[in-house]
Amino acid sequence: MKNHAPDDGTYLSDCRFVGTVVARLPGGRIRVELRNRIGEGDALEVLSPNVLGLSFPAARIAGADGTPLPEATVPMALYDMDAPEGVEAGDLLRVRCHENN
Repeated sequence: MKNHAPDDGTYLSDCRFVGTVVARLPGGRIRVELRNRIGEGDALEVLSPNVLGLSFPAARIAGADGTPLPEATVPMALYDMDAPEGVEAGDLLRVRCHENN
């Protein structure tokens, strides 16, 4: 019989889900429905059935009205940002968490 360390009830995660791509926009941009904060320069990883291993830095974040913002902070709100080819509606975005977070 194996001995297992008791569960201390702590939830451990190495990634944070930040949003869902709801549309591909003209000019290399996407519209994201936010779940958790995204800041300029955050390394976003794409979870998609169509592409593997795609990541990109969050850049030129704007509210749905076009107002430039340094970060997206309001859950369920829509934000636009630059994204490489291959990122499509329905894809999920996450940020890899650091050990100190």
